[in-house]
Amino acid sequence: MSTPQKTVLITGATGLVGSYIARAFAKDPNLHIIATKRLYSDTKLCAEANQKIEWREGELQDIEFQESLLRDADVVVHAAGLVSYKKEDTKLLKEVNVELTSDLINGALAHNIEHFIHVSSIAAISPASPDMVIDESHGTFHPTESTTRYAKSKFEGELHVWRGAEEGLDVAIISPSIVLGAGFWDRSSSRLIHWVDQGQRFYPPGATGYVDVRDVAAFAKTCYDKHYTAQRYVLNAENWTYKSFFDAVAEALGVEPPNTQVNPWQAELAWRAEAVKATVLGKSPLLTKESARRSMGVHRFDNSKSIAAGATYRPVAETIDEVVRRYRETADKSWGVFE
Repeated sequence: MSTPQKTVLITGATGLVGSYIARAFAKDPNLHIIATKRLYSDTKLCAEANQKIEWREGELQDIEFQESLLRDADVVVHAAGLVSYKKEDTKLLKEVNVELTSDLINGALAHNIEHFIHVSSIAAISPASPDMVIDESHGTFHPTESTTRYAKSKFEGELHVWRGAEEGLDVAIISPSIVLGAGFWDRSSSRLIHWVDQGQRFYPPGATGYVDVRDVAAFAKTCYDKHYTAQRYVLNAENWTYKSFFDAVAEALGVEPPNTQVNPWQAELAWRAEAVKATVLGKSPLLTKESARRSMGVHRFDNSKSIAAGATYRPVAETIDEVVRRYRETADKSWGVFE
C-alpha cells in the first residue's frame, strides 16, 4: 500500500530562502507543495520547481486566506518574514514577524497541523556577553545598544512558536546566519555582491557567520524527514570577519577590495550618508543605524548541534565563488539562481 501524499504549505516562497526551501521540498515525489504569493510577486526563483508547486495568491495576513491554506495542509514551513533595519518599518516588523507568526501558530493548532518548521534567524539569539560563541543554549534575550528591531521581532515571533509547542504543536526552529545565494541581486544579502562590485572602499571591523542558502533548504527538509520537534538549530557554515568576506567577494569579481576599516564615528557618518543616498534614489538603504552598529561587533556561531542532526555545509569561499559566477552570468544584473 502506498503512503498517502502529504501536503506542505510553504510561506515566503518568492524570497531567497523560501524559494530554495520550496525547490528542495518539490523534489520529493511524495509531497504536494502549496506556496503563497502576492498578486505581483515574481516566482522565477523557484525555477523548474514552479510546475510542481501549487501557487495560491493572497495576503498571508488575511485570516480567511490563512484558513483556506491551513485547511489543506499537513505540514507548514514558515519562511515568510521581513528583514529591515529601518526605524520606519518598526510597525511592519511587528505585523509580519510577530503577529503573522502568532496567527499561523494559532491556525496550525486549530487545524491539527502535524509539523511546523519555523525559519528564524541567528539575530534572535542574544548571548549574555559579547565574547560568547552563540549556540542553541542561549534562549534568553539580552538586548544591547546594537540589538536591532529586526532581532527583537524575530525573537518575539519565536516566543509564539514555543507557545505552540507548549500547546501540543510539533515545532522546529532553524536559525540561519547570513544566508548567501543567487537570487534577486537587489535584495537580502545578494546586495552585498553588487555593493562590492560598485567599488566600495570601506569595511567594518566586526565578524559574523555565513551559510549557503542550499544548505539551509536541505536542512529544512531534514527537519521534515526526521520530524525534529521542540528543537532549535543554528545553521552556520563558517565565521568570517567582514574584511575577509569582502576580500573574497572582490577577488571573485576581479575588482579592488575595500581597503579602509571604519571606526565607530565613521560608521555613524556612513549610515547617515547612505540614508540620504537612498532617499534621493528612492531605494532602501543598504546600511542603517542599526546594521552599522551591529557590524562593529564580533559575532561567532557554533554549528555542532545542526551537524549532529544531519546538516552539511559548503565552504563559504566556494559559495562566494558560485554566487559571483551567477551574478556575472546575469546580463541585466536582476536575478539568478543556483541550478
